[in-house]
Amino acid sequence: MELQERTGIGILMITHDLGVARLVSDRIHVMRGGRFVESGPVEQIVDHPRERYTRDLLAAVPTLGPWDETPAAAVTEEAL
Repeated sequence: MELQERTGIGILMITHDLGVARLVSDRIHVMRGGRFVESGPVEQIVDHPRERYTRDLLAAVPTLGPWDETPAAAVTEEAL
């Protein structure tokens, strides 16, 4: 992310982990079977997913435990 900020380049990250994508992205494009099924700003995709596949990916983001519903991917080193 530092390199991106310093140079102004764009970065394409491919992951199945929407928890990670949420932390480092401005926009998310969800693909299934090689086709886009949903695209939009991070907040739209995470807070109001339209497609069941997107909801399933979001449900797969691990949490820290039953006492905390915060996705584990949202915990940064600064928070530890």
